[in-house]
This record gives sequence, structure tokens and C-alpha cells, in this order.
Amino acid sequence: MKRLLLLSNSTNHGRGYLDHAMAALLSFLAPARRLLFVPFALHDTDGYVAKARERFAREGVEVEGLAEGPGAAEAVLAAEALFVALPYALGDRSPDL
Repeated sequence: MKRLLLLSNSTNHGRGYLDHAMAALLSFLAPARRLLFVPFALHDTDGYVAKARERFAREGVEVEGLAEGPGAAEAVLAAEALFVALPYALGDRSPDL
């Protein structure tokens, strides 16, 4: 069974990245300890992957960033868990979903 969790924001005022939602994320992702991060929300995709990797590492979850290009579809299919970060206004960065 596939499950989908929608999170409308990654940061609440006065708190760190994903701090407000981490308990729910970990519960939802369990038992997965590795996730594939799809960093479409920011233009600096490498920086965003690093930010997610650092935050999830504190919880014992390994993060791999999805690279566009050959092998992307296979990486998605093989992932234990998938975390897709989308911008509020997709505009020209909109992925083909």
C-alpha cells in the first residue's frame, strides 16, 4: 500500500527546519531509515539536499538526493521512502508528476 503525507511548510516561525513536524515524519516513514529527497523547492538543490541530510541525520535517517537525469526513475522506484519538496508556486521548476 502506498501512503502520502502532505506537509505545507518546512519551517515554523521560531523553530528549525522540520522541527515542528519531525515526530510525525518519523512515525509516518517508519520503519524506513533511508529516504530519497527530491529537492524541487529551491534553486540550490545541492544546498537543500545538504540541509535535509543534516536534519534527518540527527534522527538516524540517511538521506540521498535525487539527481535529475538518467537513473532518476529507477532511484525513485528503489527508494525505501520518498520526500518531495515542492515550491509554493511551481512555475518553470515544475516537475513532470
